[in-house]
Amino acid sequence: MLLNLSSTFQIIVFLVMVIIYAPYLAPFSIEKYFVKRGFESAVSEFDLVRKILYVAVPLLIFFTVIDFLKPLFEQFVSDETISLFTDNIIFYSARGFDFFF
Repeated sequence: MLLNLSSTFQIIVFLVMVIIYAPYLAPFSIEKYFVKRGFESAVSEFDLVRKILYVAVPLLIFFTVIDFLKPLFEQFVSDETISLFTDNIIFYSARGFDFFF
């Protein structure tokens, strides 16, 4: 029950992020954006995105590698323990990433 609630919460947060952030800059042209926000603000926003990517990309790589190594883990660890860690939205996205390769 708690695991399903957690997965549902993760899906809702992901959908809200996609709905809100994706069209965030769409109404603005680049010039209007810099005039309205200012160059310093644009640079600070760029730094924030860069810091987020410094965390997000290694996590994506980590979870993708874990998904590749899951058959190896299944030999040594019980299925219940593995499913506790791998049956959530993060590993589903890693599996989707694996699909492309």
